[in-house]
Amino acid sequence: MDTKKLVTELLAEEKYEQIIKLAGKKHSQTLKYIQMHLFEDINKPIRWYAIEALGRLAKEFASKEPEAYRNLLRRFLWAMNDESGNVPWSSPEAMASVIANQPFLLGDFTPFLITNALDNPMCHRGMLWAAGRIGRVRNILVLPFVKEITAFLSSDNADLRGYAVWALGEIGYQDGLPQLKKIQNDKNKICIFKDGKLVTVEVGTLSQEAVSKLEKVS
Repeated sequence: MDTKKLVTELLAEEKYEQIIKLAGKKHSQTLKYIQMHLFEDINKPIRWYAIEALGRLAKEFASKEPEAYRNLLRRFLWAMNDESGNVPWSSPEAMASVIANQPFLLGDFTPFLITNALDNPMCHRGMLWAAGRIGRVRNILVLPFVKEITAFLSSDNADLRGYAVWALGEIGYQDGLPQLKKIQNDKNKICIFKDGKLVTVEVGTLSQEAVSKLEKVS
């Protein structure tokens, strides 16, 4: 079976360990074919499995090949730039997955990720997920941006509200509790990738979960 087809099959079945083994033999090819799935619809699981897989490869190989992953992150940053002319498919989320798996080696890309994404409305949802994903592991990297993240709680867009809610809970931002409590009855449903699965959930439920998480550590 050719590498491209094999990567697709392994992603669809969430066989991350086998993807890592494949990358051990064909690293650049595996990275390339995983990235092809970042162009899938945002609500298709395989897109998120590709994002997850990139992070797992970074955890395994970035310390051995740091420049390969730094170049990967630079390409994602450029894709978020309006001047690039590219559609920034999954760029913030893919960057976050890589950074979250190598926060000390690659964490310096975090402020560029967030500021670039804030400048591009197409990236706002991805940026919020990225902030939560990185914040769960090393929140000091995203705490300077909690004001901008919190502002999305007032968005008319349910996706942005929901992703902001989730992000603040993952970051552990306790000062956000009063605003989170105000939207615990929001019945709008969104799709979000959390705990390794793509789920459909009400914004209010995400808010309740975030409040509960934050109150436990207060």
